Amino acid sequence: MKTLILSCNFGGGHNSCGNAIKEYYESQNVECEMLDALSFINDLVSDLLSKGHITICNHAPFIFDKGYKLAENNQKFFKEDSLFLKLISKKCEDLYYYIIDNYYSQVICTHVFAGMMMTKIKNEYDLKCKTCFVFTDYTCHPGTKYLNVDYFFVPCNYINEELQYLGVDKNKIITSGIPIKEKFYQNYNLRDDGIKNILISTGSLGGGPLKKIVMALLNDVKDGYIKVVCGKNDKLKKKLQKEFEDNPRVEVLGFISDIDKLMDEADVFISKPGGISTTEAVNKILPMLFINIIGACEDYNKQYFVDLGCAKTFDDVEHLSKECYNLLNNPDQYNEITANLKVLKKYNSAKIIFETMAN
Repeated sequence: MKTLILSCNFGGGHNSCGNAIKEYYESQNVECEMLDALSFINDLVSDLLSKGHITICNHAPFIFDKGYKLAENNQKFFKEDSLFLKLISKKCEDLYYYIIDNYYSQVICTHVFAGMMMTKIKNEYDLKCKTCFVFTDYTCHPGTKYLNVDYFFVPCNYINEELQYLGVDKNKIITSGIPIKEKFYQNYNLRDDGIKNILISTGSLGGGPLKKIVMALLNDVKDGYIKVVCGKNDKLKKKLQKEFEDNPRVEVLGFISDIDKLMDEADVFISKPGGISTTEAVNKILPMLFINIIGACEDYNKQYFVDLGCAKTFDDVEHLSKECYNLLNNPDQYNEITANLKVLKKYNSAKIIFETMAN
């Protein structure tokens, strides 16, 4: 049951999902490796695409949003005869022989590009191992319907139905939730300590108007304590640390491995609506306030949780800050959101994937 997980280094979500699956597989004593699918094309290409993605999301997110919507409306890019697949066809052969030479019995894809490469392989080679595609957002990514894999692991029944509508065999679709690490299923009840704790994180890239958000919150929530997680954006971390170094109500952090503990302590989570971070917050029963930063697939995540009454969303910092104050000072409103979070079905996603792929 030796397993290969293929991700892509576009933000932290796809790798986080892969690492959560890897964690569970290894807990079951299964050998598991995770690799960047694009590295089979070229390490330089993978690095350039990754850095380009980070630059666009941090400095010109509208380009990512426009590109995503363009892909939604023009899905020929993802078909078997697309230019992209023609360009990588030789590298798909390299990936095929890597799978064969290392005796993998399963390949799990957490990014559509990885899924496209495995589709090319399955269509052209006699591949014996099982394959699957794992969703990392609450939407059907462009190109998903063209993937030739054994299973699709989707985050909710709504996406299950949408995928069937697009023509995917219902027997291939498993509602599993989005994989997150085991520690996010634990809840240590560190709230209700009389302190209003606000956690801000906009993912591993650390984008968005974080300085403006903190300044607005200091003005509106005068008894609130704020923790800001800047992810891997070291430049932003240093800038904010210098800006708020004399304010005892603000703590600025970089990339951390224990954000689960911060979620246990927090009363409100201010974030962009990434598929992984929202799933983590749901399992921590943590009310969410969204600031729209990059759009694209995250627009669907945002709308999904807003419609369920688990979050609120804002396009400007001023309204977000005032709503944070209202939420922290209105027990009925706060309890309504936490009640909605509690009734959402929680999936042990990695376990579902493991058991399905083992059969």
